[in-house]
Amino acid sequence: MSAMEGAGTVRLLSFSYRDSKGQVSERQLTRWKENSVHIQGHSEGDTFYRTFRKDRIIEYFSGSEYLKFDKAPPAPVLISIAPADVRGEILFTGFLAAHRLELEALAEKQGLRVVKSPTKALTFLCTGKTAGWTKVRAASEKGAFILTEAQLLEVFETGDISDTSN
Repeated sequence: MSAMEGAGTVRLLSFSYRDSKGQVSERQLTRWKENSVHIQGHSEGDTFYRTFRKDRIIEYFSGSEYLKFDKAPPAPVLISIAPADVRGEILFTGFLAAHRLELEALAEKQGLRVVKSPTKALTFLCTGKTAGWTKVRAASEKGAFILTEAQLLEVFETGDISDTSN
């Protein structure tokens, strides 16, 4: 169970982390979720979600008993030829309509199914400058990973979620 699933219970996850630039820092997350590759969450002082690659965690200090490790849901794989019912879902919020349509077309080309509201199967929520907290919270509660446009484009280019652009 992640810290986001319990009935109001906050479970602290604390660890030492080496980012993509080699910088080591200690992190504490009070609200988090995971898949097989990433942990995403925020601490009390954060204004937005941060994404951490599990393979860059040096040491867990507390809370590792709440992680699923090998039993965590798999990280989404972008497969444009997969049937629509097994493709990952993405929702865009906080973008001007014309730009959102461009991003939606790109996401579909990359193999994601675009939805208009947070669903239980939502994989990603991509947020623009005017994203509303209500939609972000709803998507997060459904287990979606919250990404900026820059992070989404990096996922499309490299298959990885950056830990430096969030």
